[in-house]
Amino acid sequence: MSPSPKLTTRLAQHGDLTVVTVTGILDHTTAVQLGGRLDGLINLGRHRLIVDAFGVEHCDPSGLGVLVRAVRLLRDSGHRLHLAAPSESLARLLNVSGLTTAFTLHADLASALATLADDEGGKGP
Repeated sequence: MSPSPKLTTRLAQHGDLTVVTVTGILDHTTAVQLGGRLDGLINLGRHRLIVDAFGVEHCDPSGLGVLVRAVRLLRDSGHRLHLAAPSESLARLLNVSGLTTAFTLHADLASALATLADDEGGKGP
């Protein structure tokens, strides 16, 4: 599937940390794109993973489902998905669904990077 102009993902490496920056609309038409990116990274052993969601303009349940799938895959290997700067739309969906505790939430990317830099194993907090 070709990338959607409605959603962009950008990868950045910070040592052994992988940051996936997501920008645009995360919905039923774009969720497969992000899901493929996250699944691929996790399958390659990139378990120290941060999703920077500051630029997510809108997220529907399909988009949230992709993130929950990544949470489950990482949990199976003893890790957590770190979600940095969830947009208002995504934060609202997390609250309504009761899934805020499924993720390690950070106010911004800098705090996520600092937390994981302090946690060499990447499994906590």
